[in-house]
Amino acid sequence: MKNAIMLLAIASTVFFAADYVSAIPVVEVSHSSDQCVRVINFESTFQGATEYTCDNMPGKYSHVWVK
Repeated sequence: MKNAIMLLAIASTVFFAADYVSAIPVVEVSHSSDQCVRVINFESTFQGATEYTCDNMPGKYSHVWVK
């Protein structure tokens, strides 16, 4: 019984962590002007959809350089 509970706790933690990481938005920044061009939002199973924009930047994001 203890092993089943421990396995469930570990599996839940891994699932929540994977969901969080997969929902981090991508911010595309122009290489020439060094300004935000677009923010790509991803939906999270537990946190829902986020609506970040270049004016409303997320606190944590993946940075991608574009032309």
